[in-house]
Amino acid sequence: MYRQLNKLDVMSLQSVSTSRGGSRPPHLPAGYTKHALPVYITRNGDFSSSAVRVVAHNLDVLLETATSRLNLPVAARRVYSSSGVELVSWGEVIRDQALVVSSGEAFMRKGQSKKNKWLHRKVENEK
Repeated sequence: MYRQLNKLDVMSLQSVSTSRGGSRPPHLPAGYTKHALPVYITRNGDFSSSAVRVVAHNLDVLLETATSRLNLPVAARRVYSSSGVELVSWGEVIRDQALVVSSGEAFMRKGQSKKNKWLHRKVENEK
């Protein structure tokens, strides 16, 4: 009626701790943290639209959610604070923080568009 546990079954059971503060359960994705944070995201360079509230457990989930919720044509790849500092780890994110999401391009300040950015570079290169 009961099957015997082989060595691999025993090792996998030992790696999953049932006590508080133990290892993550095996059904959760890698990089998952217990602390989901609500944040407000906007598209890079688009300050006219209102921010969208999302809840995420890590940066990967935030980027995936941002791609779908903001209807980005290309997958979101970078996250910036509203002041333009790029966030590289989930530990840098603060609850209810306003974040800017881009598809790989550099942070654009309010009033700066992609067109203005390219014109500015062209003028600098000609000098």
